[in-house]
Amino acid sequence: MVASASNLLQTKLTPPPIRADLVFRPRLARQLSASLERPLTLVCAPAGYGKTTLIAEWLSSAAGGGFRVAWFSLDDDDNDPSRFLSYLVSAFARISDVNLDELLSLLGVPQPPPPKVLLTTLLSQLETFSDPIILVLDDYHLITAAPIHDAVTFFLDHLPTRIHLIITSREDPPFPLARFRGRGLLAEIRVDNLRF
Repeated sequence: MVASASNLLQTKLTPPPIRADLVFRPRLARQLSASLERPLTLVCAPAGYGKTTLIAEWLSSAAGGGFRVAWFSLDDDDNDPSRFLSYLVSAFARISDVNLDELLSLLGVPQPPPPKVLLTTLLSQLETFSDPIILVLDDYHLITAAPIHDAVTFFLDHLPTRIHLIITSREDPPFPLARFRGRGLLAEIRVDNLRF
């Protein structure tokens, strides 16, 4: 059973602080701003390329302004579907006036509903948001559970138009990326883009 939202680590739902000595990269900021025309932005490169820092810095700048930001820093423990969904719902609850407590309580029962049922409810709630939202799933390479990959793919396939998903990862997630590319739904920032 997953703990209530008050027992979740709130630091996982907060972007990392921006260092004062950070080198601003306007070319990448422009690329990220342009990526908002598509529902999904994938920032994919090995460790050390500054993926998380880039996204956090861009979101804190004027270029990333105008959006509510739901942030979820992933770790190995998030391979449990109930835990993953609890954090996902909590990330949205932090930035919303919409009450998501009922959805969180469903995740806390011994036998929660299937992920697609919960995500359908969440997506319906997200439709009521008036402001544009960016959801960041940081360090997605740590997710290995097929049910979560399926849930995120379902989420992407039904994403409301005011919501943009940014995924940072050291490797391509097992989503139908070719389909997303073919439909013009995917913007990509890769190693060649991230080099100084």
